[in-house]
Amino acid sequence: MPLTACIDSPAKVSMSLADLPHEIVVTILQIALDATVVPSDVLCVCRLFRDLGTDHLYTHLKFTSAHQLRQFGLSEGPSPPIGPRSLAVDLAGKAQRGVLRDLCDALMKCRQLASVAEGSETSHIRLKRVHLRMHSYASDLEAVDVLQQGLQAIRDITVTNISFATSSDPEGQYPPLLGEVPSLRSIYIGRATFLHAQAVAGMLCQGRMAHLGVIRLVDVYSESIWGPRLRRSDVEKAVAMLCGTKEQMAVIARVKRVVTCEKKTERIMGGDRVEGTHILE
Repeated sequence: MPLTACIDSPAKVSMSLADLPHEIVVTILQIALDATVVPSDVLCVCRLFRDLGTDHLYTHLKFTSAHQLRQFGLSEGPSPPIGPRSLAVDLAGKAQRGVLRDLCDALMKCRQLASVAEGSETSHIRLKRVHLRMHSYASDLEAVDVLQQGLQAIRDITVTNISFATSSDPEGQYPPLLGEVPSLRSIYIGRATFLHAQAVAGMLCQGRMAHLGVIRLVDVYSESIWGPRLRRSDVEKAVAMLCGTKEQMAVIARVKRVVTCEKKTERIMGGDRVEGTHILE
């Protein structure tokens, strides 16, 4: 893979990508691996590409099909082992049942790789960032508890194109969207339906999620897309239903700091139409 560099003299010097500093080669490989459908096409070019590219491929996992996700969960992983640090799953427009089970298997594989790479057993998955863009089904909900148990070290969560469960407990209250995740810093939810305000408010009551500083809800609906979008005032009202009198003022103040509800896309006809602003107070 020769390159030609011109210098002051008329002579020309030929060089290859392998002659570049490794930092530059890694940047080039990151772009190439993110753009290709078959990463092995890049990794098979030479040993340097294989070594540097494999490290990036397993450190920052990205799956664009359920088959890729399933195969990763079944694979043995690289040798020597590499502990993943981020996971992106983009299956928008590729509806397939059972994908959450495949995601569970992939997360358990991440935990296994991290344990081997660090030389110690761990009950947590060392991922720092998870980006999920996928469909969900009621039949997959039993996998959610497994996902949450494994993501105790997660800092940022991004979820788009999802419909949440609509059931509540016998007292009519909706459980928090997530249980306690001490390390969590931010949550982004976009284009979601059936997310009740109580599910959001519940994460902030009773001193939960102490480090959670951003909850960004973009085109999130409390019912179907024909119903109303979720607004921050809805979350504040939910606090009044979930928290005791002494706690309400402090939690509502935290909701005002942390929660942002936004409108990004508008329907041509019907639905919750918002004019003049994209922030939903």
